[in-house]
Amino acid sequence: MTAQLESDISVGDIHTGTGTPEHDDTARHFVADSHALMLAGVVNGGLGLVFWAVAARTLPVEAVGRASTSVMAATTLGALSNLSMGPFFERFLPTAGATGRVLILRTHLVVAAVAALLAAGYLAVAPRGELFTDTGQVVMFVVTVVVVGAFALQDSVLIGLLRGRWTAWKNIAHAVAKLVLLLVFGFVYTDSAAVLLAWTVPAAVAAGVVTVLITTGGAGLRRVFDRVTATLPPARSLVRECVSLYGIVVVNALLPVTVPLLVVHELGVTEAAYFGVSWTLVAGVTLVLSMISGPFVARAAAAEPAALPALVHGQTRLLVAVAAAAAIALGAIAPVAMILLGTQYADNTRALLWIMAVTQLLSVPGYVFGGLVRVRRTLRYALCVQAGMAAGVIGLTWSLLPHLGLTAVGLAYLVMEFAMILAIAGPIRRMLREIDADAREAA
Repeated sequence: MTAQLESDISVGDIHTGTGTPEHDDTARHFVADSHALMLAGVVNGGLGLVFWAVAARTLPVEAVGRASTSVMAATTLGALSNLSMGPFFERFLPTAGATGRVLILRTHLVVAAVAALLAAGYLAVAPRGELFTDTGQVVMFVVTVVVVGAFALQDSVLIGLLRGRWTAWKNIAHAVAKLVLLLVFGFVYTDSAAVLLAWTVPAAVAAGVVTVLITTGGAGLRRVFDRVTATLPPARSLVRECVSLYGIVVVNALLPVTVPLLVVHELGVTEAAYFGVSWTLVAGVTLVLSMISGPFVARAAAAEPAALPALVHGQTRLLVAVAAAAAIALGAIAPVAMILLGTQYADNTRALLWIMAVTQLLSVPGYVFGGLVRVRRTLRYALCVQAGMAAGVIGLTWSLLPHLGLTAVGLAYLVMEFAMILAIAGPIRRMLREIDADAREAA
């Protein structure tokens, strides 16, 4: 089954000087998974623009502002509810064996409970009167957070099971289904409920299907769980790693939750609508870049040390190519596409999109660093860097929003991306030297 899935997508040979066919084969499988996930990211980005264009044409601007803010909050809280188990599964499921299935199912129950608690906490501090028009939307928001938490966790679970292409098809199916359902619910509801329902229903169906497959071992997953004997590190080491990973997840989640609330507070729900729709495009291209990390970590965890240089080489080449394409998409295509939503959307977001296009080019070292620290299991410094990045973006955005409008968000990210490059240049060089040394010793 694995061999059949690995051959679904053919890629060119990668020659990295290892001289070992199985090492190049590992790199090819990583690139194949990454290509599938990047395709899913591109489809999600394109259909995401159409999704919000339909929302903008069928709903009032205020409803779009409420919906986009709620969706960003729900997806972020859903990621937080994963308790860093997503990155954990990507790193350790390849060597967890049959233990992995029990861990996955138990984690789903915990994640659902945490998601409900986080949603309740958000509702306690968020401006509910501005974001929701009735109690039904409040309840719907809680359900959305729980569903999105499970949906996001399963992306990492499938990647950790070396089924990255399943993740890709799951996300493509969700992108298509939510657009179709928006057209349906748009005739029934005239507020943000149409968006939340369209987003939540297909995610719930997809999460249910994947859960059944994991529980029953269907579609060849039983062989995946049984193919290796569990070789997990000691429990204390795993706990420390989970704490560091969760710290990074929490810090990363601060921005998607805090920045939209700052926009609502400083500029109002109309500007929040412009920001929310444009930021969907930014998040889409960022998602394409971030999707490369999961397959890299999973393949590196399952590979011999001698294969790591080939994997690092393949990851870096992909990141550079995708970052260049992302910059073109945000700088040239996205501003034109925003006109589809209306001239007011395009006029208010053009500068923000241009700045974020430049930021994509500067983000490559950060993604390389993120993948390396997860493989090498050296996460504490990464946590400090991410905390500094988030604090800088929030502080700069807060201080500049009243003066520069939405452009302030782009400038904050640009400045802090420069700062991150300076902070991680030394550690990246050191880890690459260590990987080369380990590969030579293993060879």
